[in-house]
Amino acid sequence: MFKNVQTKKLNNKGMTLVELMVVIGLVSVGGYLFATQMYQMTQQLEMVKNRAELEELKGNVRILALNRVAVNYSATLPENAGIKDCILGTAKCVNGTTVDFSLALPNSKPVASANSFYTYKGTACAPWSAQCPFKVSAVAKAVCNRGAAQCIYAGGVYLVTKIEIFPGIANKVATYGLREVIETSLLPLTGSQEGNKSLKNLTCPSGQLMRGVDLVNNKAICA
Repeated sequence: MFKNVQTKKLNNKGMTLVELMVVIGLVSVGGYLFATQMYQMTQQLEMVKNRAELEELKGNVRILALNRVAVNYSATLPENAGIKDCILGTAKCVNGTTVDFSLALPNSKPVASANSFYTYKGTACAPWSAQCPFKVSAVAKAVCNRGAAQCIYAGGVYLVTKIEIFPGIANKVATYGLREVIETSLLPLTGSQEGNKSLKNLTCPSGQLMRGVDLVNNKAICA
């Protein structure tokens, strides 16, 4: 009789240990699932913010590509010598001239070029990497009016701007809506040197970034 009671007590103790282990296991699994969900939610929120920054960067590049003052200034940069004559009307322009184009604000580093890279927050950086994921470049094509083979200056210039994402993370961030952006803008040109008198209006004070261009007053929007 005493033996049976002792066995029963041991069995009860064994059941309690098993139950405790089950509870610990459930808590561990639940904690892991909760942590995983929190991480995924944090990642999603972060990518939503990054997507908004990409949209802002895209908007700034588009505004510059359509601003004659910025394009005229960019034409004076040494790396754009191949299309300078077409934009500024300083010599004969060959219809269809196409070159890699550095797009810049006056007296500032190019916003779009072969070496223009940005963080998720839109800050210039280098080199191109997972932490510096956006590369912004541009190609310009001059068009003479009425399809003429040559002209004093182009009647317009096509600017193809591209925002690429660092290849090492491109597939991952694409699931959150961050993808390569390619846009084509046609900027009509009305003559040589027009708008150069207003170049100083497109500069920002030291320490501020340009967030857009006020096309009515022809000045930079800085923050």
